[in-house]
Amino acid sequence: MKWMAVIIAALYDHFYKMREKGRQVVPWVQTVFVCALEANLLTFMIGKNLLQVLHLSSSGHFSDGVFVVFFGLTGIAYFFIIKRLYFDTQKFTGYYEDFLQLPERKRTIYKMLVLGSFIIIPFLMVWKIWYDAK
Repeated sequence: MKWMAVIIAALYDHFYKMREKGRQVVPWVQTVFVCALEANLLTFMIGKNLLQVLHLSSSGHFSDGVFVVFFGLTGIAYFFIIKRLYFDTQKFTGYYEDFLQLPERKRTIYKMLVLGSFIIIPFLMVWKIWYDAK
């Protein structure tokens, strides 16, 4: 399986299991939202670092208003791109079926890696901001 297929399938499986346990979630919406949020965070984290490394920005800072507008627009764009690529075309069903055919141990490892990395990425971003402020 490709890495994006593993991410989509593992996240979808996580939210599907939550729904089976009685939680009020819509698995495809939650999956797309989390992927879009992570892609957005990574884009801005990498972009800020590139601006500093290439010395294109003396401080690496944008005004708050500009940042919020661009962050919101890219988040919305990522949401609809991921939704269109994977869920409107029903690609995720094939990925999810392939994911379910994997042994339980391998599925658990994939889910732990995906969910763990999605939890760690925002903390790395906060650490980087804290480190730059020192």
